[in-house]
Amino acid sequence: MSLAPLQTEHCLEIAAASDIGQHRERNEDAIRVLPEQGIAILSDGMGGHQAGDVASRMAVEIIADELLNGSAATGDRVAPSTDRMVDAIKTANEAIRAMSHSDPKCHGMGATVVIAAYDNRKILAAHLGDSRLYRYWNGRLQQLTEDHTLAQRYVNAGVIEPGDAKTWFGRNMLLKGLGIDKRVEPAVTQVNAELGQVYLLCSDGLTDAVPDDRIAEVLGRRHPSLDDAAETLINVANENGGPDNISVVLIRIAED
Repeated sequence: MSLAPLQTEHCLEIAAASDIGQHRERNEDAIRVLPEQGIAILSDGMGGHQAGDVASRMAVEIIADELLNGSAATGDRVAPSTDRMVDAIKTANEAIRAMSHSDPKCHGMGATVVIAAYDNRKILAAHLGDSRLYRYWNGRLQQLTEDHTLAQRYVNAGVIEPGDAKTWFGRNMLLKGLGIDKRVEPAVTQVNAELGQVYLLCSDGLTDAVPDDRIAEVLGRRHPSLDDAAETLINVANENGGPDNISVVLIRIAED
């Protein structure tokens, strides 16, 4: 677990964990946490595509470098913004597409991405695909991002019910992601950050295996540490079959 004061009346507790799951040959998820900057990045290499692990690693490293640009020379914290996140995602998309076209081993690779950052008592986020950001607060788990999938589009259009989307055959068909299209338009989110809130970034290896109410139950427990909570979420997903790689990042707003 990392503890980052961030030069405010709040600090962040951050924990991250990733697991291969029960049925995959390799872990195609990637995580990059920048505690001193208050930033977390999670990416899921597209299942069934070539070099998904390469794409996810490229995504988190390129985005981290872009968001850190300007801080390395001065040592100062660079304030995050949704504009910087969007630009960083676009840069990663260009690099992943270039690698996909130049290296036959990487042809067709892609990834999802979700970024969350704390700044000035707010959580800022940007995402592409179906990796998600949640907020847990006062016993309630709220999904803050909307999946860029065919299933979600059909839910929005009233073709299928929200409760059916999780088992619908097209639930994992991505409409947006890194490496899919030449130009990408990430979705952005901004919410007020309050003391005691917990934010969860996760790949679909968690949400496909564990219902939201079970995630809320785990986050509502008194864990010895935030790391223990992250590991418990992964253990529950594996107990439920672990059909995919499982990755989680937990961010808790705490007192300085």
